[in-house]
Amino acid sequence: MKTINQPRVGTTSAENSTVRYLNQYRCPYCQTEWEDIWDCGCNDRCPDCNKEIEPYESALIEGESV
Repeated sequence: MKTINQPRVGTTSAENSTVRYLNQYRCPYCQTEWEDIWDCGCNDRCPDCNKEIEPYESALIEGESV
């Protein structure tokens, strides 16, 4: 199993006031695992095989609110 950690992108002050979720993904096709931060529990594309994958876990990032 290969794990890929994607770099975090800086946020602006307007983005800091929104709800954020840490979504964790595991591709059933190539077994790649990664995580990403979104404003919802949304699907993402596998960075290796480009298949659309649902998150297996989405967690609200503490300290962030609307």
